[in-house]
Amino acid sequence: MKSTRAILAFAVLASACSMSSSSGGPIEAFDSTPLSVVTTDSGSYALRIFGPASGVLRGLDTLRIVITTSSGVAADNLDVVVVPWMPAMGHGASVVPSVEAVGGGAYVATDVALFMPGTWQLRITIDATDAAVANVAID
Repeated sequence: MKSTRAILAFAVLASACSMSSSSGGPIEAFDSTPLSVVTTDSGSYALRIFGPASGVLRGLDTLRIVITTSSGVAADNLDVVVVPWMPAMGHGASVVPSVEAVGGGAYVATDVALFMPGTWQLRITIDATDAAVANVAID
């Protein structure tokens, strides 16, 4: 009986891990507390950056960026680019993150390479005309 329950629990867990979003990508669980909250250089947008519920770790991470206008309206249909940069070392990462709009002003950045401990900057560009920098600490 115990082995049947264990198999059933494993099947449920495996099925949950393989779920996909409407765009075909995996569903990621994100922390409810933002890693960083910043405003773009122009003041047009506010950004809240969320890490995985399991925590941001050294290596490749997936981040959720929620963007609103200065008046608090969800900002969709933006071209968002994320570049990880480590100012203490004067370099970025060789892996280029992908950013996908998921609706409601939310964007998911995958393959964010934070491969060394220390403070990283996420240099975020919006529509190639506005930018913000968010700091993320990696242990």
